[in-house]
Amino acid sequence: MNKIFYITFFYLLCFSVVSAAITDPALKHAIFGMNYYEKAYESIMTNSVHSNTPGYKATGITSQKNGRLRETIVFYRFIQGTPIKSGGSLDFMIEGKGFFVVQCPWGQSYTRDGRFTLDQNGKLITLTGHFPVLGESGEIYLTNHNISVTEKGVFVLRGESVDFLRIEDFEDTTALKSFNGTIFYPQDENIAIRPATNYIIKQGYYESSNVNMIGQLSKFPEVKNVYDANTKSAKMILKSLSAGLQMGSPD
Repeated sequence: MNKIFYITFFYLLCFSVVSAAITDPALKHAIFGMNYYEKAYESIMTNSVHSNTPGYKATGITSQKNGRLRETIVFYRFIQGTPIKSGGSLDFMIEGKGFFVVQCPWGQSYTRDGRFTLDQNGKLITLTGHFPVLGESGEIYLTNHNISVTEKGVFVLRGESVDFLRIEDFEDTTALKSFNGTIFYPQDENIAIRPATNYIIKQGYYESSNVNMIGQLSKFPEVKNVYDANTKSAKMILKSLSAGLQMGSPD
């Protein structure tokens, strides 16, 4: 009888301790802090690796309340990168808002990396990934590299317009997702896409990464210190709860 009582008491104690752990404000705060600053660390590392990747958009970290929980959100900073002069006739930079439109295996996508080339059939493709670049009626075909482009992206060959670059923009860029920080796609098929208007095309230039390395490196010590502090706090709380369980164990 006593053994059954102690076993029942122990399981009730376990339940109460687990419930306390789930609802404990200090533990919830510490775990959220660990998750937030772990993602902040990953953001700094990824941004640093891509600091020299043309067209790359740096990520940032924020949080928002979702019901009773607070979740960590990773977002992209669509600030324009620095113009890099290459002199290449098929290198283009969008000065202003908008994206080049490219056809990827998973669907129509968008990029600020305007380094293009021609395949063996004269099709305009991205230098990285070799994705077709889209124009007025689909894929763009050019006879050679000796072509000029107007500030609005019209290809001119021997005084005649032959095609133009589709430049499109979004009302809400926060709805864009990416797997590499250079090629973007809308996470919602109902997102509003429109032709860009406030831009010019610069031929012979491409856009650098918009990562500010000084800013990234300056954040690192704070991110590491706060992450370590939250980890230590969570371990102390869990150790205290574990001690409570051991005291109630019916050995």
